[in-house]
Amino acid sequence: MENTPRQTRRAFLSGLMATPLIAACSPARVDPPVGRTLHLDASPDREVFMDFDDPVPEKIYGVSKPKFVTVDPSLNTDQILVDQERLVIQHIYAVGLAKEYPVGLGKAGLEFSGEAVIKRKAEWPSWRPTDSMIERNPGQYAKYSDGVPGGPGNPLGARALYLYKGNVDTYYRIHGTDAPETIGKYVSNGCIRMIDDHVIDLYDSVKIGTTVRVV
Repeated sequence: MENTPRQTRRAFLSGLMATPLIAACSPARVDPPVGRTLHLDASPDREVFMDFDDPVPEKIYGVSKPKFVTVDPSLNTDQILVDQERLVIQHIYAVGLAKEYPVGLGKAGLEFSGEAVIKRKAEWPSWRPTDSMIERNPGQYAKYSDGVPGGPGNPLGARALYLYKGNVDTYYRIHGTDAPETIGKYVSNGCIRMIDDHVIDLYDSVKIGTTVRVV
C-alpha cells in the first residue's frame, strides 16, 4: 500500500528524531543599508526596511500575522508548544488562551523532542556554526568560524531564545531569520525560525524559565 503524504511526513520526522542534535542555522546573507531600521526581513534579492513603529501588514511574504487561539484549559500557562505538523508555535499566556505564530522548522528543530526551558534571551544575537558543521562542510561554514556579529544580516535575526535541558544547552533555538521565504516550510538547516517582527513580539512576552514542548 502506498504511503499517504501524512504518513510519509511522520516517517520523515521519526527518522530525524533518531539522529544526533545539531545547531544548523544557515549562514548570513546581506547587511541592510546603514541608517535604516530593519522591520521585516532581508534577503539578497528582496530588502524591505521600515520603522518598527509602522503597521505590520496582514501578511508578510504570504505568512499570516500571529493570531489568538483557544487551547485546552488543562494546559499550563507560560509555556510554548511547537506543533511540527502545522508548522506553528503557541505561547499559552492564560488559561485556555494562546498566541499562535507561523514558523519554519529546520533539521535541528525537527530532531528536538520532549521539553526544554528558556534559560537565555538575546537581542540581535551573534551566531557561529558548530564544529561539526564546519567539519562536515568546510567550504560553506569555515569562513564563519570566528562567528557572525549580531545584526539584520545574521541568520538568527532580531531575537533568539536559547533552550536548555537542566544546565545543558540543547543548541535548539527559537529565533528570527534573514530568510523569510522559509517560514511555513521544512528546510535543511536551522532550528525554529520566525519572521523578525513575530520573534520580537514573542521575545517581549516570554520569561526566562518558560517551558518549550514539542507536540
